[in-house]
Amino acid sequence: MATRRAVLKSISLVPAALALRGMPALGAPSPSRISLVIGNSAYPLSPLTNPANDASAMRELLASAGFSVEAHLDAKRIDLLAAIDRFTAAAQEPQTRLAVFYYAGHGVQLDWRNYLLPVDIAVRSANDVKHQCVDLGILLGRLAQIRDKNFVIILDACRDDPFKGAFRPEQKGLSQFDAPVGSLIAYATSPGSVASDGTGRNGLYTENLVR
Repeated sequence: MATRRAVLKSISLVPAALALRGMPALGAPSPSRISLVIGNSAYPLSPLTNPANDASAMRELLASAGFSVEAHLDAKRIDLLAAIDRFTAAAQEPQTRLAVFYYAGHGVQLDWRNYLLPVDIAVRSANDVKHQCVDLGILLGRLAQIRDKNFVIILDACRDDPFKGAFRPEQKGLSQFDAPVGSLIAYATSPGSVASDGTGRNGLYTENLVR
């Protein structure tokens, strides 16, 4: 099991690694660093302007810092689940030391569970959320079973009214939850709040994160 000191030391290297974005990539990505980047914008009822741009910016940033990057724009549920399967399998590989998951798009909470929204949703009830969206607990539960690795989960989610009035969860935004051992979770906004999609090319959170 990773100690708290080891986790903090590893995570402290992330800003330095990401600061390499101004430098050309040196050969192949490091086998010790993997990432999964998702940017969902093309929702049928409540499209967003910037998540696709945000994901592209993060993909370039991580690639320049030596990460292998699997990136998906406007992912459907089946594709998002398959990508999570590949990401968590890769995280278990002996050579992997640091894994980064980045998601930009709509996100909601329901019954104290958090859901990422694919673009192929038609939600009109709480039951639709459970069956059409992706429970973030799937990802976190698998990471919690992996020892001696470090994980960074970045959630630029929780835009307002994702279902355009067809269904309104009782609580806005995402619910607070504990990070798995060896993990750091970064939110675009506080639990129960919504994040800004921004007025420029990128969302407010990712614009500053990339900078």
